Amino acid sequence: MNDKELLPWLEKMLTGDEAAFRFVYQTTHTDVHRTIAFLIYNKQDIEDITNETYIRMWRSFHTYDRSRPFRFWLHGITVRQVQDWKEEREIFDEKTIVKWNRSSGYPNSNGSLSYTLFG
Repeated sequence: MNDKELLPWLEKMLTGDEAAFRFVYQTTHTDVHRTIAFLIYNKQDIEDITNETYIRMWRSFHTYDRSRPFRFWLHGITVRQVQDWKEEREIFDEKTIVKWNRSSGYPNSNGSLSYTLFG
């Protein structure tokens, strides 16, 4: 389905029509999911980011310029959502400090690694 065919549904979405949102979701979900799966490898993360993308789309739909292609606008939201997710992940990774316990010999005497997480 092209943007011209989506236009009546997008107009209905502007009024808060949830059925129109579901239709747009069903029509665009495969493309959004495929884009995210190309950039993210964890299946659960892909699902979470896809859901967050559509929440973001719904909340910012009032900013959509109907004179421009809808799919490009949605693609921009999708890519920004992935970037935001990656930044949040990097911040978490930077705040999590792994301190290896080298005092008992590395690895531990029983052959396992010992570490403590600080964060």
